[in-house]
Amino acid sequence: MGETKKSVFDRLLAFEQQCLEHRPQAQAGSDGDYWDGVVYRLNEHLLTSHIKEIEEIISPSDITPVPGAKPWLLGLANVRGNLTTIIDLGGYIYGQRSPLGSSSRFLLTSLQNRPMALLVDEVFGQRHFPQNQSSPDNGDEPLAERWQGIAAFIEREFHLEERTWGVFSVSRLSKQEEFLDGAA
Repeated sequence: MGETKKSVFDRLLAFEQQCLEHRPQAQAGSDGDYWDGVVYRLNEHLLTSHIKEIEEIISPSDITPVPGAKPWLLGLANVRGNLTTIIDLGGYIYGQRSPLGSSSRFLLTSLQNRPMALLVDEVFGQRHFPQNQSSPDNGDEPLAERWQGIAAFIEREFHLEERTWGVFSVSRLSKQEEFLDGAA
């Protein structure tokens, strides 16, 4: 019996070592680093936010409206026992309420250590972007044109598989004075 337990434990240790040694770039045959993000759609824009900025992706749930709030502040919801502020990201940026559809999702994040969820049109999952496929926001005109309405929140972009993904910074969003004032 002792030999069987040791054998199983040894196999688990070997499996753990294999997992620790696993590197996506080794499979891709590249020496470059990868940037990990949650990829989603907001209006017609394909966006990604750093995996560390997004805590969870959840389906829309019951929202309690807050009287006297701006239209893009949808209200509050109970998310896993936490009172969470629900923001219509498209409503804030474009000034029009985003429709809630079957593909709509909330990106759970935080604002000043308080839970906040951002409504987006669709979430595609997580993606590894090769660092060498990115271009920074240098304030150039084409970048501002491509990201009309949201250019202030785009840090850089990734060009991958004939698509351009804008890196949407939740941190930049949370520093906007207008965003911090949800009272109508």
